[in-house]
Amino acid sequence: MSATKPEEVTAEVAIREQIETAISLWFEDKPSTPIQSLAYNALRRVHDLSVTSKQGERSRIISELLTLPKKERDHFMLPIDFAKHGDRQMKDVKSVNLRPEVVALMLYEAIVCYASVFHTLTTTMRVFVARFRLESPPDIIEGDIPAFEKILIAQKDFAGLSRRDFLKEVEAILSEFIATKGGWPPPTGT
Repeated sequence: MSATKPEEVTAEVAIREQIETAISLWFEDKPSTPIQSLAYNALRRVHDLSVTSKQGERSRIISELLTLPKKERDHFMLPIDFAKHGDRQMKDVKSVNLRPEVVALMLYEAIVCYASVFHTLTTTMRVFVARFRLESPPDIIEGDIPAFEKILIAQKDFAGLSRRDFLKEVEAILSEFIATKGGWPPPTGT
């Protein structure tokens, strides 16, 4: 076996790759456990980075979690810890209840925090945000509807589409928009 050259990975790359991998799994309707692990790790890393660098938004989920009494914090963290700990800490835990909507919310918040720290979003992130915002209750989402979601809402009713079919439809709309308008819709708009 030949030696491989070490790969240098920045915090931005590590966070982005975790988020994008989680999104890919989410759109393919893969199991929630790996999506949760990737989303939480990215969210925790970008939260910690925003705290230490004093740039961008801190995660509301992580900030709230850190203020909870230990018993409540442990209850919230159980599905996350269950997936990553193989030691005696989990020896008596045979199964946990995983809530896919919480996993999607963590992923969404990781993207929001990523954007606030690094001032950019990838296409994959924008497509996930569009789907999440279109299917989530309004009280979960803050701020105005960005231009991309407005374009999607005007194009088609996406109700009832699977995630995979949504992704195909959005990719087609996005390709047409880029071809006719020369680029992405602006991140915000009226």
